[in-house]
Amino acid sequence: MDFLVGANRKLGDFAVGATFGGNTMDNTYQMLQESVTNFYVRGLYTIGNGQTKNPSYSYSRKKVNSLYGTLDLSFRDYLFVNLTGTLAVTLISPMILARSGNNEPPWTPTRVTVSPPARRTTRSPPSTSRKPR
Repeated sequence: MDFLVGANRKLGDFAVGATFGGNTMDNTYQMLQESVTNFYVRGLYTIGNGQTKNPSYSYSRKKVNSLYGTLDLSFRDYLFVNLTGTLAVTLISPMILARSGNNEPPWTPTRVTVSPPARRTTRSPPSTSRKPR
């Protein structure tokens, strides 16, 4: 399941844009395996032909709930600040919760951009009349 919402607003010389979203991922893994050794008939590799049977079963489940967002600020279309972040909580089993990530704070600024102001020049249009000789 995913969701995403966003909004933009101009406040005088300032502009603000924000996006917020979330995601839920649920993975289940099951494996049933059987290995055999000491075959009765040489060259016939089937479970029924094995003398020693070793069945095994494994199960795992991983559930991740994530929230993410961006905040974009600008001043006079000249100075821009963009903040983005993600927070993910992992449910490995019903008793273990872990905050996924890489030892960084969950919300970090990612980019600051300064753009030069647009130059406004006024020029006279070129003259279309010719001087007589």
